[in-house]
Amino acid sequence: MDSEVRRYFAPNEEGTEALGEALGRKLADAENRPGMMLLHGELGAGKTCFVRGLVRALPGGSEAEVSSPSFTVCNSYPTRPEILHCDLYRTSGDLPEEAEEALDRGACVLIEWPERLAEAALCRERLDIHIRSWHKGRIIIMTSRGIPSSFLPDPEEPSRRFFNADASFA
Repeated sequence: MDSEVRRYFAPNEEGTEALGEALGRKLADAENRPGMMLLHGELGAGKTCFVRGLVRALPGGSEAEVSSPSFTVCNSYPTRPEILHCDLYRTSGDLPEEAEEALDRGACVLIEWPERLAEAALCRERLDIHIRSWHKGRIIIMTSRGIPSSFLPDPEEPSRRFFNADASFA
């Protein structure tokens, strides 16, 4: 499968969570879901905010208290599918053992600071998510790799809490 790129604009934190929720709904229904989602962005870009929305949209997610795993390295959430959220900022760059085990169980592993990993440690079927501050909001660029483009959230979703940015950034 080829990769596809979609760009979104979230005007505020609510919009960032809404885009995470839209992706979570796709994840809950998907047969061909990615093993990994790689979350790229500077400190404070909104990576954990995005994960909060994604987890909330999954079955069991309303029970989860999503927080940054900066000091714990990995947080597991009681969702279906299972989500393991890892932050590699303070690590040596190896894939945590918990992440390897979660992938073996069929969980979806969300990784903040994936730049620290060697390419060989990355799943071929994954979603790369780049979050950047832009004016008072965020530009979120998603690239599907080895997964159907139908997995990506619809940029024209009626909620209108996030917007299609492709026209502005083509």
